Amino acid sequence: MWDESINEIAEKDPNDDDVLYLKSDFVCEDDDTTADKPLDTTYVCWSKTYTSELVSLAVHPAFPAVAHVAVGSCDDTCKVINFAATDGNNGANETILGPFEETVSCCSYSPNGAYLTLGLMDGNFMVYASNKGEYECISTVNGPAEGVEWISWNKDSQHVMFGGSGHTVFIWDCQTQTASCISTTDTSTCGQFCTYSGSDIAVLGCNDGHLNIGRYENGVIGNVNDVVLGSEMVTCLDCHDKVQLAAAGLYDGRIFLVELSRFHLVASFTEHEDTVEAVQFCKGAPFVMAVSCGHDGKVITWDCDRMVKLNVAMLSESLTRMVWIACKNMVAIGSASGELYTVKNGILLRKNRPHKLAVLDLAILPCEGKEVALISASEDGTMAM
Repeated sequence: MWDESINEIAEKDPNDDDVLYLKSDFVCEDDDTTADKPLDTTYVCWSKTYTSELVSLAVHPAFPAVAHVAVGSCDDTCKVINFAATDGNNGANETILGPFEETVSCCSYSPNGAYLTLGLMDGNFMVYASNKGEYECISTVNGPAEGVEWISWNKDSQHVMFGGSGHTVFIWDCQTQTASCISTTDTSTCGQFCTYSGSDIAVLGCNDGHLNIGRYENGVIGNVNDVVLGSEMVTCLDCHDKVQLAAAGLYDGRIFLVELSRFHLVASFTEHEDTVEAVQFCKGAPFVMAVSCGHDGKVITWDCDRMVKLNVAMLSESLTRMVWIACKNMVAIGSASGELYTVKNGILLRKNRPHKLAVLDLAILPCEGKEVALISASEDGTMAM
């Protein structure tokens, strides 16, 4: 039965009573007051606002000697900011790459800084040579049809892996400038190149809850081994830099540890009550340790030798991004409401809110000695340091 109150906002299709159209003067009021919360910029030393959503960050590995930060944007460009050339008014010299046909969804420098790679939502993968502050496009690879979602370089900067929609992951060879492919069980939601004793391993998290693992040698991928974690999407993963161990977080909140040498599931944890957004091994820790964060607001530290939980920091917001700061033995975390936190041993050290909307990426900027700065990119179009 037609509700008379609907007359105020909608009207029926003259030819079909089951079809309704919103009236042209109807305005939907958003009940979400997150953006109206006051900002806290206590620790902000630099910021800049753009007109479109900022989705990805990449810091040049030689920073601050080469003080370049790349940021991918929904305005179909990648901006490379040179912090060594500031104008004294919170400004910085910028190089604009693009515009492209679609959003720059991810960006990554090679470990040696020779290349900057961009993943686009139209499936194109762009490779730029970085030389003395100049950026030249040297290759475009047609990748996943519905978009590149992640990029991972191998340790020697000779190969870069990327993936997204479909059942194919691509590996681009810097020397031959050619791409090879890996077939996966489903869409690859995340992936990482790991190097152990000179041998590269591709670890791929998939939409079907599987972890696909394959060795990559002499430009050829070997047999791809399939480790079933669950039925929910793998949302994040990380590989330890010394021990052949991978940690993977799932959409349902579970975390799994997988031994890469034997393709063997060694542990699972269920402490998160919602999606795991990030999991990272703690480089420089005295034992094999990892940290995870999720939509439930929890930051959990794990002892991966004893397979136990060490501590939990309960934050009040849904968490979106996380980076491990090795020189400080702590983590920095971004939230869905634009807040940034630092946590050490389960204790909240600092908190502020430089953004109105979600933190979509977070990176570390090395400074003098053991000092570091954090740089964040947000859905509201702001960058903050």
